[in-house]
Amino acid sequence: KYLGATHDGHVIHDDIPTDFHLFVLVPGMDVFTGYVKLYHLASDRSIFITQDGLLGCYHGDFEEHWWKMLERDDKGSFSLVNFSTEFLLYSNADGRLGTFQGDYFEDQLFFCQRPGFGCESLDGTV
Repeated sequence: KYLGATHDGHVIHDDIPTDFHLFVLVPGMDVFTGYVKLYHLASDRSIFITQDGLLGCYHGDFEEHWWKMLERDDKGSFSLVNFSTEFLLYSNADGRLGTFQGDYFEDQLFFCQRPGFGCESLDGTV
């Protein structure tokens, strides 16, 4: 599935990519060094998580906007752990999208894909 967001702040994931699935990984500075913000191009917002683990896409620059990319294998897959809550983002094939705190599961693996170029691995210096 492709991670995306809507103009009204909902985080989505779909089988077919559109403009709603384009993000820029913005590197953090100072206290956020080593973290990225998932900046959504179509809505001019970033993926955000509440202290209860609920996802949204909002304006601003809060701790809840920043994610650590944990490399999981040599194929470029990574997990996203939130700076503020330590929840991991997941996208399940059965349609569930959310966050989970605790153990590592396969539905927490993500890849970056550039249109026409396939998958690329990221090293946090984006």
